[in-house]
Amino acid sequence: MNNKIWKKALISLSLPIIVFVIFYILQPSRFGDLRSMYMILQQAMLPSVMAWGLFFILTLGLWDFSLGGVMVLSGIVGGIIGLIGNAISPMLGYILMFTISITIGALLCFINGIVYIKLKIPSIVVTIGLLMIYEIFATIIPGTNGTGVSLYRNLSMFGRPPYNIIIGLLSMLLAYFLYDYTVIGIQVRAIGSNEIVAKSMGVQTEKIKVFAFVIAGIFVGINGAMTLSYTSMMIPQTSLASLGRIFSPVMGCMIGIIFQKYINPIIGILIGEFTITMLITGLMAINIDATIQKVVIGIFLIIVSGVVTRKRTV
Repeated sequence: MNNKIWKKALISLSLPIIVFVIFYILQPSRFGDLRSMYMILQQAMLPSVMAWGLFFILTLGLWDFSLGGVMVLSGIVGGIIGLIGNAISPMLGYILMFTISITIGALLCFINGIVYIKLKIPSIVVTIGLLMIYEIFATIIPGTNGTGVSLYRNLSMFGRPPYNIIIGLLSMLLAYFLYDYTVIGIQVRAIGSNEIVAKSMGVQTEKIKVFAFVIAGIFVGINGAMTLSYTSMMIPQTSLASLGRIFSPVMGCMIGIIFQKYINPIIGILIGEFTITMLITGLMAINIDATIQKVVIGIFLIIVSGVVTRKRTV
């Protein structure tokens, strides 16, 4: 039994190990030292937090392309309120920034879920439409002049180690608990497996779908506060520019789903995001053009998907 567990763990970790070995051989002087790996882990935490929320929606067979806009809007509002609280005390500023960002994220994703359920049109269409609305709202927040928000350094603690890693790991534990040990998590998996059967067993599918959107919003709110702390500023984006913020979380979710036969998908998502971040860092280390990087990442995901899928069917 223990050998089987170790074998599954080794298979799951083989992906980042292979990527590490390849780039360490290609560029040992610029890649692979302990400090750079620590930086990669920090950078991987940001998309991982959003990916853990998105995963609940993807498990249902739905999509939410508005999450990038939700993150920006929640981060800006949380940052503004955090700055007001910071005038009283830094601790109050932190509490308000995270609390408001999470609240806004959950509220906006609740709206996403309700609109999707009521209109009964594809989630892709709903969330892209709402994304455009959220992007506009981010530019008209009173007092920002459309330029977003900038933090004082004493409000950016959670963008620096070890605090960003601690928040990331706590978020992973929360996602793990919600997905594996709560009724909502069980019912989300049931609906994703077979919605008709789940409904026949008494699962209130529409209610659970809305809950899944709200859970995604909570993690996006955490991501908004973390991203704001990391960059010290949040600038509104328009013309669907914030759509690009979900690409890395989607890729992390894909790897988590691909390897869920071997490891819990919540943990698999972190491994996936770490691998993708390491891949990007490695490509930069060997001076690969940004456009070519995207092509390589796409090929990488296709190869990984193909290899794992073939192993499952053999």
